[in-house]
Amino acid sequence: PRHLAQVGTSLALLLAIAFNGVIVGAKAYRAVRVELQVAALRDVLPADAVLWSFGAAHHRFVYWYDRVIPITELPETADELPPELDYFALTIWSGPTPELAFAWEPIATINLDRKESDSPGVRVVIGRRKR
Repeated sequence: PRHLAQVGTSLALLLAIAFNGVIVGAKAYRAVRVELQVAALRDVLPADAVLWSFGAAHHRFVYWYDRVIPITELPETADELPPELDYFALTIWSGPTPELAFAWEPIATINLDRKESDSPGVRVVIGRRKR
């Protein structure tokens, strides 16, 4: 019984090492590099820009953006926008980008899917309000 426990423990350790080294490494290699996309976004935005979020932004985006992101509700009319809102983030969990009630232009789309894709499902659309 003692030898059987040692063999079982050794086998479990071997499988854990193999999984963490090979499987996790392969998944990380294929994963979307959110940090690189967010770094490119920060290079495009003005240094003093405040990025607002319509509803809560996706946690992976918030983590890599690493700045305070004020939250407001998605407005039904342009009059409902905070007057100081120029740049915004909109998390889209699936489907097309919804129609917004104000004029805006896209700045970037941050892919938050776990795998690289030409048509990401989960994404954050960054836009600039047109005045």
